[in-house]
Parts: sequence; C-alpha cells; structure tokens
Amino acid sequence: MPTVQVKSNIELGIEDILAGIDQLDTPELENFLQQVSQLLARRKAKSLSKKETELLIKINEGLSRHEAERYKKLAAKK
Repeated sequence: MPTVQVKSNIELGIEDILAGIDQLDTPELENFLQQVSQLLARRKAKSLSKKETELLIKINEGLSRHEAERYKKLAAKK
C-alpha cells in the first residue's frame, strides 16, 4: 500500500493532507481518487431524505388496479 509522509502527533488540516497526497505518483493518485469517489458515492447513496424515500417507495408500488384499468382504457382510445 502506498504511503505518504506526514508530521506526527498533530491535527492535519486540508492543506497538510493535500501536501501528503501530492507526494503520490500518478498511478497512486488515480487509485486514491477512485477510492475517494467511491466513498463519496456511498455516502450520497445512504443519504436519501425521508421525502425521497417515501416517493421512491410510492413509485415502486405501481398503479392500483383501478388506475391500471383506467390507463388501459385511455391507451386503447389513443
């Protein structure tokens, strides 16, 4: 696993972290970026709001029997 040299026993700020990342060669940096992108995607996927969750559930329930019948009739008229 690639490593970077950082100062020990201190809190790291963003600039310090970026300075450490800057020490990576290009393939290691690309790998790091891919891992960070995956981490961000996982966080975003887990963070649906309550309203978004409710809407997705409703969408996946499909149409009621009455609505499906009405849709078929309207589609036939079309």
